Amino acid sequence: LEDMYEVIFVHIPKNAGNGFAQSVFGMDPKGHNFLSHYKSYDSHKYSKYFKFGLTRDVHSRFYSAFNYLSKGGFGVYDLEFRSKYLKNLSIDDFILKLSDDDVYRRDVMSWTHFIPQVEFLLIDGVCELDYVGSVEDISEAMEIVSRNLGIDFFDNKIVNSSGSKHGGDFFSSKSYDLICEFYKEDVDLIASMQQGL
Repeated sequence: LEDMYEVIFVHIPKNAGNGFAQSVFGMDPKGHNFLSHYKSYDSHKYSKYFKFGLTRDVHSRFYSAFNYLSKGGFGVYDLEFRSKYLKNLSIDDFILKLSDDDVYRRDVMSWTHFIPQVEFLLIDGVCELDYVGSVEDISEAMEIVSRNLGIDFFDNKIVNSSGSKHGGDFFSSKSYDLICEFYKEDVDLIASMQQGL
């Protein structure tokens, strides 16, 4: 994908990356790497290639990750994660446990699907991407990326959907607020992107 289209797609888990890549490029993205990985791995490609990523509302993403992993995710490691951290917990109970147990929260928040989006998108607190789109306006993001790369995208495909509408619809008000606290940097980044900063 990267070399064929001269693109770096920062594929954040549960941010519609598979569907986006299949729709625009006709293929799956590879892995979930931080932008900093691409920069350190090949600085020439990093400076030359079109770099982009997608943000997603923190509540929708959190719900999607919880739902995906509660169903077993993909592979043995996700099953082990489910058994160790999610077994017999409702989403609100899971969030309360994250709030009450620092070690538990550290372990969960370091799992790929729960890592804050800023860790994928920023390098030392700075966004070096050429474009940041949003899952909530994915059709526009597909058009902008396609136009920048001079390609026609196939269609808007939904892949690995965990059945979330607006994530806030699935939480108690306390859980909603706690997610905002856990992902404050993501909330701030998304707000700044929406304001065009």
